[in-house]
Amino acid sequence: MTPVDSYGNTNCKNCVNCTDCADCQDCENCANCTGSKNCTNCVNCSNCDDCANCSGSKNCSHCDNCTRCNDCEKCNTRKDCAHRTSLTDCQC
Repeated sequence: MTPVDSYGNTNCKNCVNCTDCADCQDCENCANCTGSKNCTNCVNCSNCDDCANCSGSKNCSHCDNCTRCNDCEKCNTRKDCAHRTSLTDCQC
């Protein structure tokens, strides 16, 4: 059976094929994006595998290489935060 979210979208199981996260309403917060490779527009990619592309993410602290993540100051393990001007807690 094809997974269907509360909005009627049918392609939301683990958000594997959400090309811009607007395709699946439950992909917008990436709560189920554990296998996603296309979450570039997600706001909260807490489980996204491609945080390097999560340019608008506010929750990529689990990623070691969030080159374009907006929450670098909250990450103690991020390896590439040169794009940030305020790295209060980031060990770069």
